[in-house]
Amino acid sequence: MSDTWQAAAQATGSTVPDLMTKHNRNHCSPHARPSPRLHLFSCLLPHLAALVVYSALAGFATWPLLPHLSTHFPAIPGELSQDVWQHAWNLWWVQQALLVEHTNPYHTTALFYPQGASLYLHSLNLPLGLMGIPLLALFGIVITYNLLTLLVLVLSSYSTFLLAWRISGHAPASVVAGAIVLCSPQRLMELRGAQLATLSDYGVPLAVLAVLVALQHRTWRMAALAAGALLLTGLSKWYHLFHALLVLLPLLDGTPCGIGSGAGDRPCGNT
Repeated sequence: MSDTWQAAAQATGSTVPDLMTKHNRNHCSPHARPSPRLHLFSCLLPHLAALVVYSALAGFATWPLLPHLSTHFPAIPGELSQDVWQHAWNLWWVQQALLVEHTNPYHTTALFYPQGASLYLHSLNLPLGLMGIPLLALFGIVITYNLLTLLVLVLSSYSTFLLAWRISGHAPASVVAGAIVLCSPQRLMELRGAQLATLSDYGVPLAVLAVLVALQHRTWRMAALAAGALLLTGLSKWYHLFHALLVLLPLLDGTPCGIGSGAGDRPCGNT
């Protein structure tokens, strides 16, 4: 049994099995449910509520972007927001490379022609570029950029919600955690400065969550899921992968993986 669980049990005046049981009650359990349909609704309700809250906050934080989706970018005029053109180019280039030129999107001859330029260390944000391909065909670059900006705000908040709920087992508090991430002054400044790749940090909490689950269950499937989440994080921006690895470092010292998931929890490191 890990020292962390013992300390938490002493702090709450509970035994360790009781503490784990209390956490387990906060998650959707297949036991003692009135009906499968009602159980499914009760499990989905916190997720739907979180998505509605984050969508409303994203619209509020970017207002008046919604009435001007087809004509304006969410950036302040001037030198500070010049990166908006780089990120718009990124969205165009991913589509151009994959669908038109059928080439590696991480190398382009559109820059420094004819030798071309490597984009491996560039903030290409490939996952967002892939999401933008169907949108570009339907709406063009301006609406696509704006819709993806709103999307990453919601995704970052929702992924924070998932991680917080996994750790705390408290859905309302987890909704607040995601809202704090979305409305933080740093994030709003990045939004005004058109730092789309920096805003695309939804992979960081997803990667931490996936690693926690993988270390708890210790299966190849969960390991592949964690590796995929880390890859998604890095492809969004390499800095995000570095930040995720910094967050994961304390897990090497025996932090329990299954906080909030029940009596079958296993520690991430030594016990």
